[in-house]
Amino acid sequence: MMIESFAERAAISLKEINPEKTTSVEIMKYGIIMSFNGFSVAGLSLLGGWLGGHFTETLYTLVAFGIFRFFSGGFHFESALKCIIFSTTLMIALPYIPVYGNWTLILTAASLVLTAILAPSGIENQTRIPEKYFPLLKVISILIVISNFFLVSSLLAKILFTQSILLVKLKGVKK
Repeated sequence: MMIESFAERAAISLKEINPEKTTSVEIMKYGIIMSFNGFSVAGLSLLGGWLGGHFTETLYTLVAFGIFRFFSGGFHFESALKCIIFSTTLMIALPYIPVYGNWTLILTAASLVLTAILAPSGIENQTRIPEKYFPLLKVISILIVISNFFLVSSLLAKILFTQSILLVKLKGVKK
């Protein structure tokens, strides 16, 4: 709630400075939270990757995960702080998880199945993209996953699989 209350105070202050040329407080608050989340996750993840000697892999994880998530959607936390903690932990941890043998292809195949069935997921109130383009988002998401059958990247397989799990809508979880 600390991040949300800061964003609300900042949005109210911006609205008071220029009430005619600013959008609603709610929209500005949402934009501030999203910007803060993005910068926090990126900064903390890159710091963690650098400290752990996996800066390049962490950067790759951030970019690949972000691109795939943009097209496929996925679970959102209600709290900005929970999002930052979970996302940062994930971005730092993925490069450390070993994948051996055929597991790269198995994870990619599982990601393909989940993505083909579930993508895009949970983006209805998270994007300005009209719903008529959702089938295109699904196709792009599927193509992203298929690309790893050619790249055969174990890191990308972990990223795709993790994000495809986040497409699952959990019963009893409030959006």
